Amino acid sequence: MYAIKTYRYLRIGMASLVVCLLASVGYEHFKNPQSCWQGSLSAYYYTPARPIFVAALFTIGVCMVVLLAYPPLHDVLLNVGGFLAVVVAVVPTPNKGSCMSVPFQAEERAANVANNMTAFFIGAAIAMVVTVATAFSERGSATTPAADLPGPGKHDDAVRKGGVVVEALLLVGGVLWFFGFRHSFDHNAHYVSAAGLCIAIIVLVVLNARAARSAPDQSKQHRYFLLYALLAGAMVVGAAVILVIQAITGWHHATLVLEILLIGCFGVFWGIQTKDLWNEAIRPAVQYRPRHEGPGLQ
Repeated sequence: MYAIKTYRYLRIGMASLVVCLLASVGYEHFKNPQSCWQGSLSAYYYTPARPIFVAALFTIGVCMVVLLAYPPLHDVLLNVGGFLAVVVAVVPTPNKGSCMSVPFQAEERAANVANNMTAFFIGAAIAMVVTVATAFSERGSATTPAADLPGPGKHDDAVRKGGVVVEALLLVGGVLWFFGFRHSFDHNAHYVSAAGLCIAIIVLVVLNARAARSAPDQSKQHRYFLLYALLAGAMVVGAAVILVIQAITGWHHATLVLEILLIGCFGVFWGIQTKDLWNEAIRPAVQYRPRHEGPGLQ
């Protein structure tokens, strides 16, 4: 029961952080005598909303990595998305915008990125080493999985190993880009990471719709499948419509609206999943087994 409550708090915490971030941006707009908006949500890094912006995204990233998901592909997406969320937080967009309630100096940006990313890479490298060492130490272990965790599926081990490889490549690639091509990293890492984070979130929502459709509880199947599917559709269709309008009209606030849409849907997703898995730590493995194998877990 303690594990289940911990998962609830993690999911509720991420949804709450999204509300906190949007509230901070809204307050900054309210206090701005110009009554204007920045061109992007990321540009609020250069306003008094910066501490909440960085803290919220950094914490969301850590929570995504810490939260164990099943099947393993969900967990890999959370880990990759969490890594990228931290980069989005500490490597701000190079365009600081002009709409802010108080003047803001951006000269320290390069120094902030250098300090923060160096520290992050050191921490991430230590975490990666510990993860790999732990995985090796558990090989061949005869310990029985906890009662609230699913037994290993047919391809679970391969997906987990592949996920570790992907995460290691992401870390090594980030280090090489950062130390070898600093100018390019400083000006592009935010956009690359934000795009990757959005893709990971959308895929995760789609996979949860698939999982809900296969739920053993017939009363939940239709309801949660519909909610996840509508959420995924809103993200994909909404993003496409906004980008088309921007391409046609040059809409200055298209990026802001797109980011608010995606992060808002991200918060809603965690709210829905909290309710969906209220009495479960993670999804039962039975949902991903072929129907002819029967409902029992190994």
